[in-house]
Amino acid sequence: MSWLFITLGLLFGQAGFGGEASLPSNQKTNQKDNESSSQRVIQETIEVANIPLPPSAVHREALMEDMPYTSLSLSKTGDAWLAGKNHLWKWNPDKGVLKKIEIPSEGFGRVISVGLDAVIYQSSKKVYLVLDQPLSIKEIFKGPKVALDMSPDDSIILGSKQSQMISFDLLKKSPLSLDLSPCDEISLAMLGKVFCRIQSEVFLASKDQTKMKSILKSKSPIKDFIALGDSLVVVSEKVVWLVGPDGRLLKTIVPENGRRIAASHLNREQHTFLFSDRLFEINPMDGKSKLTTWISAPTAKVVDDLWYNSGRIGMILDGFPYLFQIEKSPR
Repeated sequence: MSWLFITLGLLFGQAGFGGEASLPSNQKTNQKDNESSSQRVIQETIEVANIPLPPSAVHREALMEDMPYTSLSLSKTGDAWLAGKNHLWKWNPDKGVLKKIEIPSEGFGRVISVGLDAVIYQSSKKVYLVLDQPLSIKEIFKGPKVALDMSPDDSIILGSKQSQMISFDLLKKSPLSLDLSPCDEISLAMLGKVFCRIQSEVFLASKDQTKMKSILKSKSPIKDFIALGDSLVVVSEKVVWLVGPDGRLLKTIVPENGRRIAASHLNREQHTFLFSDRLFEINPMDGKSKLTTWISAPTAKVVDDLWYNSGRIGMILDGFPYLFQIEKSPR
């Protein structure tokens, strides 16, 4: 078991992020709206353990045979859900239990944890709600390229297919009257409003508008984004933007020392980032602290996925899953 070290500091202080960024082509802002990184950092050393693959040789071989993995998700109970080449897997590192769930991946798999023992599993042709104990698999959407998001309380699944928004609350399906172009990614802003990403441009759609309104257009590819109320956090390789509902840029943050953002995991509790030099950063939404650590993992050409939940870090590097556990500070 290998050990890593973490420092605790103020949000957007030293470590991963630095000062201001160049703005997207359609943005205007005042200099005072941007945050600097001159805040003092309070440091505390704590430990992070690498979680090895299941000890059983049979389990390890089964996981290796289903490479490459395209997505993973960590539940609040500590389970790791893995989308392999052919199957969906549930791995409990604490109990050493590995379970294979027979759902056809059809060449693509994406998994999103939505509760204590449930995930959304997306193949290239269908989207399923998967419940465990007892096992239940329910098809909720059909068709390729369905953009998905969850409501803040994880009670409603939103799917964008062609020009129709569909909500699914486990009891019924009902279309929403939103005029949408096909979205690559969506994020629920508030009731009746949805942010829609199409390539490197983000739009806002609402019931009050006859067409989508352009909010941000980036010169570089957008890696991730999430709505926070009516505002929006947008992540590219070189910068993170906070954008207001009117399109005004509220904050720009760039990585320090020429770092690039290799992957991110954004939710409404914290934002996590993995940088090109394997620096990993957790930014809780209370704005009071920040966790950073150097991840001891092989250098990879591609970071396929990143997830953080309840003290565990999960990532897929070149199609292979890795897990890490944040430990208590030594006394």
